[in-house]
Amino acid sequence: MNWAEALAWITGASAITLSIVAFVVKVIHHFVLRRRGLRRALYVHAVGEIIAHGAIPWEKVSGWTRDPVFREVVFEYVGTVGGKERTHLNDLIDVLGLREFLVRDTRSIWTRKRLRAVAQLAHLAEPALELLFVERLRDRVPEVRLHAAKGLARCGNPDVVPRLLDMTETESPWMVARLSDILVAFGSDAVPYIVDWVREAPPQGHRPEALETAARTLGGIGDRSACPVLVELLDASDPMVRTAAAGALGRAGTPDAVEPLIDALRHDDDWRVRAKAASSLGELSDPRATGPLAEALRDPAWRVRQDAAAALVSVPNGIHALIEAVTGTDPFARDAALYQLGISGVIDRARRRIESGEDAEDDRYLLRVVAATEPPTEAKAS
Repeated sequence: MNWAEALAWITGASAITLSIVAFVVKVIHHFVLRRRGLRRALYVHAVGEIIAHGAIPWEKVSGWTRDPVFREVVFEYVGTVGGKERTHLNDLIDVLGLREFLVRDTRSIWTRKRLRAVAQLAHLAEPALELLFVERLRDRVPEVRLHAAKGLARCGNPDVVPRLLDMTETESPWMVARLSDILVAFGSDAVPYIVDWVREAPPQGHRPEALETAARTLGGIGDRSACPVLVELLDASDPMVRTAAAGALGRAGTPDAVEPLIDALRHDDDWRVRAKAASSLGELSDPRATGPLAEALRDPAWRVRQDAAAALVSVPNGIHALIEAVTGTDPFARDAALYQLGISGVIDRARRRIESGEDAEDDRYLLRVVAATEPPTEAKAS
C-alpha cells in the first residue's frame, strides 16, 4: 500500500468514525432531552397539585430539590399564581429551603449555575434579596448582571436607580437598552432619582449613551414632573440625547415644553431631533404648534415633513393647515399633506359624511381640493 492509498484509507476510516460518533451523540442527546421532558411534566403536575391543595408530600419532594428542572418549574409558577396558591407555593419554597439553595448557587464558579440562580431568585421580588442582587451587579457575566437588575426592579426600591444608571456609563449598547426597560418598571418613583442623576453630572460629564437612556426612560415612564429636565436635555451637545429628549416630551411634556419643542423643530440642525419634536408636538396637541408644524411641511428632510403632517392631524386647525398645503405651490409639502389626509382617514370620513347628507362646507372643499390634485383620466391611462 503506497502513501496515497494509506491516506485515502485513513480519511475514509476517520469519516466513518466521526459519523458513528455523531450518531451516538445525537441518540444520547435525544434521550437526555426526552428524559428531561418527562421529568418536567412530572414536576409541573406535582407542583400544581401542591399549590392547589397546600399539602407537601415531603418524602417525595425532598429528593427533587437538587434537580434544576424541578427548581425551574417551581420558580416558573411564582410569576403565574397569586393569593392562596402563592402562599402554598411560598410554603413549598420555605420547607425545601430552595431560597437558601439558590443563594448559595449565586456564588458558584460555574456561570450557568450562577445565572440560573439569580434569574430564579429575581422572580421572588423579596426585599431581603436586595443586597444579593446589588452584589451580583458586579458579576463578570452580563446576563447575570441583567437578571440582578431585574430582581432589584421587582423588589421596587427606587434607591437603587442611580446605581443602575451608573451601569449605563460602562455597559454595552445591548445591555444599556435592557437596563432602560428595567428602569421603566420602577415607574414614577424612579423619576426624582433619574432627574437628580442627570443634573449631578461627574466632572467629565455623563456618557451620551447614558443620558440618552435616562431621557428615553423618563419618556417611557411618562411622568410630567420630568418635563423640566427633558427640556434642559434639548440643549445637549449630542444629537441622540436631544432626539431622545424631544421624543420623551411627547409623553412626559407639559405646556411648558411646547415652545422649546417648537424651537427645536425650527432650528435644530439634526433632522432626527426635528422629526421627534414634530411628533411630540402632535402628542401634546397644543394650538401654538399648528403654525410651526405647517412650516415644517417644507423641511428639507422627508421624515420631518411626514412627522409634521402626521402631527397636524392631532392639533387644533391642523386639518385646515394640511388642506392649505395641498393647494400650495410646494410639491413636497403637498405630497406629505395628501398622504396624511389619506392614511388618517380624514378624506374617507369627509366622503362618508357627504354620502349620508351630513357634510359641511369643509368636507366638500376638501374633496374638491383632492380631486384637483389628481391627474386627468387620460394621463392615468397613458
